Amino acid sequence: MLEGKASVIAGTFKAGEDFYLIEPFKEIKINKRVTVPAETPKPIDPENLDEVQDAAPAETKQVTKKVPANFQLGRVLVKPQAEKAKFEVGEVVVYRGRTGEDFDLIKGSKLIRWFEIIGLWVDETIPAI
Repeated sequence: MLEGKASVIAGTFKAGEDFYLIEPFKEIKINKRVTVPAETPKPIDPENLDEVQDAAPAETKQVTKKVPANFQLGRVLVKPQAEKAKFEVGEVVVYRGRTGEDFDLIKGSKLIRWFEIIGLWVDETIPAI
C-alpha cells in the first residue's frame, strides 16, 4: 500500500531542500492531570457595584483528561532533495505535533521541515493507530 502511494506522490511532487512530506498518523492522546475550577464563581451583582463584594478565591480540583501528546508520529512520503535528508521514504518519524503545514494538494499530508523531525520511531508497535 505504501509503495503505491509513495510512488504516485513521488511522480507528482518533489519536496524542496528543507521539507519532508509526511502522512501523519491518528493523533496520539495521553491522560494528563489538569486543574479545573471546582464550581463556577458567584457572579458580581451589577446593581450593587458601590458595595464591596466578597470575591472569594475559586476552589479548584484535579481531574484526568485526554489531551493531545506534544509529539506525534508520521510516515515519510517524500524526502527533501538536500543531502541533509536523514530519513527515507516509508520510515516512521517522530515530530512535534504543532509543527508543519497541512499540504492541501495531497489529502492527509503535511510538510515538515527537516529540523522539526525529532527522530526515527524504531518500535514495531505504533501507538494509537
